[in-house]
This record gives sequence, structure tokens and C-alpha cells, in this order.
Amino acid sequence: MAGCATDGDDTKTVTVESRVTVPAAPPSRKKKQKQRHHQARDQAAPTTTSEFVYCDANIEAKRDTTTCPFAENVFWSYWTSSESPSLGVWSPAAQVTFATRCDSDTAQVTCTTDDGGEVRFSQAAVDHYSQTQANTYARAHDLGPDPYEGIAYATPDEPAPEYDPGQSDDYGSTPGENIPNYDNGRGYRVQCEDGMYSQSGGIQGACSGHGGVAD
Repeated sequence: MAGCATDGDDTKTVTVESRVTVPAAPPSRKKKQKQRHHQARDQAAPTTTSEFVYCDANIEAKRDTTTCPFAENVFWSYWTSSESPSLGVWSPAAQVTFATRCDSDTAQVTCTTDDGGEVRFSQAAVDHYSQTQANTYARAHDLGPDPYEGIAYATPDEPAPEYDPGQSDDYGSTPGENIPNYDNGRGYRVQCEDGMYSQSGGIQGACSGHGGVAD
């Protein structure tokens, strides 16, 4: 019959190879921990610039030219001066008061000195600072000699002028009188050993000429 295989036809067997993908073995527990460690390290890496270093969450100091104690004193002086653009700021490292200029663009305050010092902090940090924080800082840090206590004494060779209570403002509800230049003080109110009051508490030299700060 037509179409039927006849005797003698060759029969061939064809073998087809198939690729089988074997899943990779899951990473070991130790490898997983190592991967998580590297991911956490990369995420936690601080974003600092090469030019500035952070002294705290708000204050930056220029690397190589500005110390953090000076930068923190700049912030304190700027706040206590009611954001004056011209400051005299004490450097605990150099033991010198530096003339410091501050400029604000409403978002950030940048303060500089003639020798290349530079400090930056946000205006928001200034706005949220408080007198309590300023007083606490003043008690614990070196803010330098009081530049106001000595105003009445021109030179060491001249005798100290006799204090006239009538020259000071009358704070009648508080016992004792205020020292000359009381209103120019940059710290907090303290009583001197001689009974007078200074507005330079927390600053080295407070109540100088009046027996020092009373205990």
C-alpha cells in the first residue's frame, strides 16, 4: 500500500540535549551579615565636606584654620550680641580676641576673621537658642577676659576712678548697685564680693576690681 513503510527503512534515534539552570546556593549567614554591615556603614557615612568640619549638629568650622572652641564662642557671641555683624570673639587656643565679621542670608550665618578663620551655622539654630542655653554654655566654657569691666580703668598706671552710684541705672528692686558699664556685659547677672552686680557672669574676669564673683 502506498504510504506504508517498507522493510529495509533505516530508523535513526536523535538525542536532544537540554540546558538545566541550577539555582545558586543561597548566601551563608555570615555573608548575609557582612552584606548588611556594609550597607549600614554606607548609609551611616557622614556627609562632610573637605573644607569644613562639624563641631556639633549646627556649627561648622573651616578645617585647618578654625578650632571648634572658637567656632562655638562665635555662635554664643553672635546670639548674645543680638546678632551683631561685628564681634570680638575669644579663642581659647590662641588666647587672643579676634575681630570677627558675620553675614547672614536669612538661612545661614557666616562669620570670618582676617587670618582666614571661618565659622558657619544656620539662622534657625540662632532663632531657637535660649538664654538658659547661653548661661549654661557660659559657665562651662572659656569666653576670655571681660572686655567691659576694664573700661573705667584707662591704664594700669592710673588709679581706678571712684565709683559714683548715680552714674548707673536704678534697678531699685535688687539690693546693691550695678558696676560701671553693667549694661555692656555679655554674660548673665552675678553679684560681686563687694555687693555690686555685673552682667558678665560666666566670662573670665567678671567682677574684676570688685573682689571677684561672690560665692
